Amino acid sequence: MKMQKAAGESLEYQPEIGQLEDTCRSLCAMLNRQQTGTVIFGISDDGEVLGQSANEYELHSLAAAVTEAISPRIEPIVRRLTVEDHVVISIEVKGTQLPYCAFGRYYLRVGCEDRELTSEQLKIMFLNQDKSSTWEREDSGLSLEDVDIIWLKQFHEDAIKAGRLPRTPFEPEALLRNLGLYTGEHLNQAGRLLFGKGGQLTLKMAIFATDAKLTFLDMHHLEGHIFELLDRAERYILQNIHWRVEIRGFTRQEIPEVPVEVVRELLSNSFAHALYQANTTHEIDIHPGLIAIYNPGTFAAPHSPSAYITQNLPSVLRNERIAKTLYLGKRIEEFGSGLKRIHGWCEAQGIHYSFKNSDLGFKAEIYRTPPITGTVNDALLDTLNGTQLRVLAMLRQDHTKNREDIARRLGLTVRTVQRALNALRTAGLIERSGARKNGSWLVH
Repeated sequence: MKMQKAAGESLEYQPEIGQLEDTCRSLCAMLNRQQTGTVIFGISDDGEVLGQSANEYELHSLAAAVTEAISPRIEPIVRRLTVEDHVVISIEVKGTQLPYCAFGRYYLRVGCEDRELTSEQLKIMFLNQDKSSTWEREDSGLSLEDVDIIWLKQFHEDAIKAGRLPRTPFEPEALLRNLGLYTGEHLNQAGRLLFGKGGQLTLKMAIFATDAKLTFLDMHHLEGHIFELLDRAERYILQNIHWRVEIRGFTRQEIPEVPVEVVRELLSNSFAHALYQANTTHEIDIHPGLIAIYNPGTFAAPHSPSAYITQNLPSVLRNERIAKTLYLGKRIEEFGSGLKRIHGWCEAQGIHYSFKNSDLGFKAEIYRTPPITGTVNDALLDTLNGTQLRVLAMLRQDHTKNREDIARRLGLTVRTVQRALNALRTAGLIERSGARKNGSWLVH
């Protein structure tokens, strides 16, 4: 009779204990792929149970050979198992100190094959195991009571709908354990950031009157977990950019100046690749001419962003468990292709963008085309005071606002707003069109 479970990236069958060098290479490759691996002796390649005998000395020698060959050091578990009335020998390894090597060489399991890593693949594996990735697995001290169950349930539903998790009953602890976010009795640090209650991260969002960060029209300082802040950030951007209406057939369609897909991809990548060892603040700045999304932590890959757009390069995951969970919840479409998709969406709509990497963090900028109906002299803008600039920028955002709306939004009195409107009209920067109640502003 044959085994039901097929060999793969964490399991291999061998008919007998033979060339231990091959066994060590396979276990090393499995560790680098799945952080666990098992070889069972006494089963043929096609799964037929043959049996394998071994005395205690041979079992000890098998374990010693694997321990000696693989580095960093691991402690293999060797067992006798009974399968279909036959005794077989199992050797199992587990480890998270990637990358592992066997006899000084590095291997990766691909299907049922053990492939030696190229220097580029090895470099990326070392980058993936930086302090942040190790930090993800540390105990946060938070229990199941500290989990935002509403958002966890929403994630579960989204992942099932996307076909990325099987349709199973919602069981919070089991789900978190399967995601690698819950160990022992506590959330690990990745689980804390993704679903922990109590303001785990900080997000600053602001709308500025000009492209310089001087006069702001609106500002929010939020705290929450990753899924909560992603939702708030996406809604904030989409509520504060321009939308146009197109009639196609009998259907009215509202189209944003920046594709929703671009906003979502940039935000998800920002939270997936940030550095989280210290206090982490993400930032969104909306200017008349651009939208900037900033995350703490330099670009998490050895190549430039443009190289990932023009070439087919393997992805680098700074925070593997966070990125995997965002992927399962369909916040990330596919690993390693986010920048390419952003480029494609922007190119299709003629939108310009840039990526800026520094020692302080990584910033994505999407350049806007402000809906201005004329050319404004910069010297004229220089004559405006802060209140006048804020009112002008508000009208550029939404030309239907009346003075009461502007006063509420900017926290000013109606009289102050009226004075600013009068000054802007005198300067020739705005003019009123239509009736007092239902009219709108023309912004020059």
